Amino acid sequence: MPAGTSIAPTSVRVNGKTSYFETTDETVKLTCYGYGAGTDNDIKDFYVQYRDSDVIDFSSSWINLSAMTYSQASSGMAVRTPDIGIYRQWRIKTRGAVDGTDSTYTASPIILRIKKCCASPSIFQVSKTVSYGSTALIWSEIGSVFEDDIISYHIQYQDSADEISWPDSWIDLETDWLVSSLEVFPPIVTGHYRRFRIKVKSSAGSEYDSDWTISSNSLRKDMTLFAGFSEPNLISKETKIKASHLTEMQTRINELLLFNKKEPIEFTTIIPKQTKISGWKNHVEEIRRGIELLGRAPKRWIPITENKPTVDVMTQLRESIMGYSSVTIKLTGDDGDISGCVVTVKNVDDNSIIKEFVYNKPTVVEILPDITWEIICSDIDGYTVTPSYGPHKSIACDNMKAELHYKRGYRYGYKREKANPDPYTRITYLYDAKDMTPMFVNLTNGEPQYGSWETFVDELCRPVMLTYDGVVDYELNHSDLTKKLDGTSSDIANSTYAGNAMVEFRKYKWVHRSEDSNFEYVIFSDVQWDDTYHAYANTNANGVNQDTFYWGMFEGTKINGIMRSLAGQTPTASQTAEDEISQAQANGSGWYLIYKSGWDFINDILTLISKTDNSQAAFGNGCHNSSAAIKTGTLQSKPMFCGYSTATSDVKVLYMEGLWGNLWERVGGLVYNKTNGIYVKMTPPYNIDGTGYLKANTITGTSANFISGSSCTDEFGFLPKSLSGSETTYICDKVWYATSGIYYGMVGGRWTLGTGCGSRSLNFSDLPTIKGTYTGARISYLAE
Repeated sequence: MPAGTSIAPTSVRVNGKTSYFETTDETVKLTCYGYGAGTDNDIKDFYVQYRDSDVIDFSSSWINLSAMTYSQASSGMAVRTPDIGIYRQWRIKTRGAVDGTDSTYTASPIILRIKKCCASPSIFQVSKTVSYGSTALIWSEIGSVFEDDIISYHIQYQDSADEISWPDSWIDLETDWLVSSLEVFPPIVTGHYRRFRIKVKSSAGSEYDSDWTISSNSLRKDMTLFAGFSEPNLISKETKIKASHLTEMQTRINELLLFNKKEPIEFTTIIPKQTKISGWKNHVEEIRRGIELLGRAPKRWIPITENKPTVDVMTQLRESIMGYSSVTIKLTGDDGDISGCVVTVKNVDDNSIIKEFVYNKPTVVEILPDITWEIICSDIDGYTVTPSYGPHKSIACDNMKAELHYKRGYRYGYKREKANPDPYTRITYLYDAKDMTPMFVNLTNGEPQYGSWETFVDELCRPVMLTYDGVVDYELNHSDLTKKLDGTSSDIANSTYAGNAMVEFRKYKWVHRSEDSNFEYVIFSDVQWDDTYHAYANTNANGVNQDTFYWGMFEGTKINGIMRSLAGQTPTASQTAEDEISQAQANGSGWYLIYKSGWDFINDILTLISKTDNSQAAFGNGCHNSSAAIKTGTLQSKPMFCGYSTATSDVKVLYMEGLWGNLWERVGGLVYNKTNGIYVKMTPPYNIDGTGYLKANTITGTSANFISGSSCTDEFGFLPKSLSGSETTYICDKVWYATSGIYYGMVGGRWTLGTGCGSRSLNFSDLPTIKGTYTGARISYLAE
């Protein structure tokens, strides 16, 4: 054969084997045999490939591994074995140094890497280390490479008198247990210890089982709770305290001290019918010292006012020995009636029931120390929120109260008939709003007529001074914001105050929004009725649902580089969106401009309480036909709603001035792209160009026209869809949009737009970089 001609190996061996075998090594050696009498000058390269399969019958493609040197061909090249349970086969070919011709491939035997497929539990322990009765043996779930290969757990135990000397043998407890917890018991002998070990069994055979794992703690047999008391129940004014009661206490304390590896006490001897009653106080004080050594003393011992045995003193000694934590359970309900409620006090550690009873009055439950417990109440018809308490860990001799309250959830909703052009009759009340009378503002004198909604709006929000760090400093007088609740002057117009005048929204945060072909639905609730109710306006950038959110009472004014909400100021205009965002954030963490989900929340509330889509007719025109924007605080001495039919007066809703008219206000979470339509983000963080926002709908109709069609969904909230309405039909507010570019949404209108202003008026026609004299901002706060 000419020099340099490729010669195929006669065999390829793995660890020298010529046939199928198994190994536990992570690497093996691949060696060539019988590739002729050539030298490394005759053979240029060795090419190695492999393929894997779940079964011995291979059908997979070959994969290039690497080149093998001439020396490796004869001495062996280290290669990795496959994953557990996978078959792998290698093959090798040669290439001649002169003519470059490849030989045919020669394949290796098949190899299966063997290893115990089942891992040991990373956690394996008893939930209590001292118990008289049962407790739980728990362990972590086990993952495995093989599918369905863990068939059961094998569990054994052994006992010890001192937790040091353990026997050589183990006793089977369960040989085929199927779940990752088991009820177990301590040894028979008080004070002795029991530990456990576990092995994971595999369907692939015992050689695939995990190693044994011994529990990280052991279970000690506790003393009998009431051992040594010949008369368990002591009854006030009936039971006569005897010498035996005291001697039983002495014996019990020393047993407990020994059990807890402490030195016993040399108590003064008490002899029935001989020891004088005059020594009662001294004997009690000795017993109390023993209880204190056990760490079970109550917060306060009952005073001994006379040297005479009493049931109350004796009972306190006994209860201290037991170490009970007393929990007084009291239940109430919104409607008063909670009859039929079943209360369950549960031991979380071992899932046992401590006490279960039908509630009819405040009830005391005694719980042993160091037990994690919880209170669970049964459902009652008519109540939406069923209370629970805990988990809570009991402390020896502690006394505490657990007050639980059944809550009736409320739902105030409306539906909007899409095809109905009448802004009043298109709104129909739902659920708890069904029989309510809508509110409106008398536009002649500016006074609110609350109808059925005064309590609702008082619960919904309140006016406050909020410090830069998001703390409510104090609440403002609801009918005159220049004063605090106590009647003293407020800081509503104080530019040196370290905070802002804000409206706190604090209730009915859960909102359901949906639509069908005929109606749009909006429902507010004080509880999360089901998973279709969301609190987007309260959800921060970390996904945390806060109890409150805050909007500026006034349009923003830049003071020392910070966007503020204060009365008596000229609202700042002629800034870019980026400038306004930066100035809002200069207040501190959690501060921003107003945002889409908050805008939806407030506007939907206004539609709900007024039962109309004509916000100007219901609450006031706002400043919509003037030569310039008016100052903030013109209505600061008015109640939470105020408005007029004039064109130059401000409007006030939910304590917020100028929510429409005066200046356009930029709003986060709402971006318009003429090419693709509206983009929305219901929770922060926000940006100017809509990156990461969700695409909603496009708008049809001519810009600067009234809204005739809209959509209402959980994903996007309220959005306009078509513009062919009027100032007295459908949704009586205008929308402006441009033909090109990306626009940061603005809301409310400005001082020159007349009846086109309103709560749902939108502007998508001014770029975020524009510095118009008619563009402004309002700040918000949502705790991070």
